[in-house]
Amino acid sequence: MPFDRTKLPEWPPGPNVDLATFERKYPKGLFNKGVRAKNEDHIGHVMKETMDKIVIFGDYNYRFDVPKSRIYEVGRNIILDMDFPELMKYKVDRNAQLPTGEPIEKLAEDVKKAEVVAK
Repeated sequence: MPFDRTKLPEWPPGPNVDLATFERKYPKGLFNKGVRAKNEDHIGHVMKETMDKIVIFGDYNYRFDVPKSRIYEVGRNIILDMDFPELMKYKVDRNAQLPTGEPIEKLAEDVKKAEVVAK
C-alpha cells in the first residue's frame, strides 16, 4: 500500500512533543533494526546506538557511523535521508573503535547481553 512520506515526522521531532506520542512512534532501541537508504536500498543493521550516532554493519564488511540527525524515518526499518553514494562518507574501518571510544569487541558483549534479556 503506497503512502506519502512527506506526512511522516522528521527525526528528531520538534521541541513540543508529547512524550507518550514520541514513545509510540519511535522504539526504545534501534539495535538490530534494518537500515535502508532513502531510495530503499538495503544498507545493513544497527549494531550499536549512542546518544548521537548509530553504528551500521553492512554487506562487504562495511561499517558506517551515521549521525542520528540523518535518520528520516523509523519503523520496521530505519530509513536514512540519503542515498547510498552519499552514505560512503560515513564509512569507517570495521575494526575501528566505537564512537563511544570502546573497542569493537564490546559489541560481542552487548549482543550476548541482548540475547540473555530476550530469553
